Amino acid sequence: MSITFVRLLSDFTGFYFQAANLSGTTLINVNFSEANLYKALLNYADLSYADLYQAYLREADLREANLFKAKLNEANLMLSNLCGASLWKATLCNANLWAASLCDADLNEADLRKAKLVEASLIGANLFAANLSEAKLWGASIGEANLTQANLTGADLRWANLSGADLTEADLRGANLDNANLTGAKLDKTIMPDPAMQPGKPIVSCPLTNFVCDLRLFASTQA
Repeated sequence: MSITFVRLLSDFTGFYFQAANLSGTTLINVNFSEANLYKALLNYADLSYADLYQAYLREADLREANLFKAKLNEANLMLSNLCGASLWKATLCNANLWAASLCDADLNEADLRKAKLVEASLIGANLFAANLSEAKLWGASIGEANLTQANLTGADLRWANLSGADLTEADLRGANLDNANLTGAKLDKTIMPDPAMQPGKPIVSCPLTNFVCDLRLFASTQA
């Protein structure tokens, strides 16, 4: 289905757009709350300021889409493709992003509180100052991502791959890092879950079960 009249309307609350072709369409400030966009093609679309509250976007194609300040709270984005998308300052509280692809996405200052990112791919994503408190990141691929100043308090990062990620000044208080991989991660002024793991202090062992880490990251010059 090809949509050509979208620019004439602004409120599509509850509308049915399954497999609709909206590629490259201008949808600024459009209301898609509770709309069905299953497998919709939204790649390169401009959805800045759009309201997608509780929208059903499972397996949607949102590659390179502009979602600046878009509202995606409680949206279903399972298995969706958001690679290269701009989600700067977007709100995704309680959004379901299970196994979603967010490689190289811009999530600068995005609100992802309690978002479900289980097994999601965030490789190379920009999560500068993003709020990921209590987010579910079990088994997520976050290698080489920018998590500078990110809020990860209470986040579930079990089995997550954070190798090469930049966690400078990130807050991980209360986070679960069991079996997480932090090999090569940058941990400058990072607040770790266990005070004994603070950068700048020598680490003898990792208290978390099977925690994978590069102890050289924590090494300090002994007086």
